[in-house]
Amino acid sequence: VGRRLISDELARKGARADVTGPDRHGAEPALTKREHDILRSLSLGGTNKDIAKALCISEKTVKCHLNSVFRKLQVTRRVQAVLYAADRGWGASLDRT
Repeated sequence: VGRRLISDELARKGARADVTGPDRHGAEPALTKREHDILRSLSLGGTNKDIAKALCISEKTVKCHLNSVFRKLQVTRRVQAVLYAADRGWGASLDRT
C-alpha cells in the first residue's frame, strides 16, 4: 500500500488524456461492491490470476468484472482505471461502498 504503480513520466505522457470524467449527467459511475474489490486489487498491482485467487473467483469472472468497470468508468486500459480511481481520491482502499 502506498507504492506507485506508474511513473510520473507515464502519467505525463497522456495516460490521463484517455480517461473521461463523469457521465453526461455529471454523476460518478456506480460500481458494485465486487467491482470495487476488483478495482482495489487492480490498484495494488494484481494480475487477473492474483485477483481471482484473492477473491475466490475464476479468472473469467475477473475479466467480466473488469469489462464492466472499464465500461462504467469509460476507460479501455487497466492503468486508466487505476488513474481514474486515484484522481478521485478513491485510493487503494476504495472505501466508497
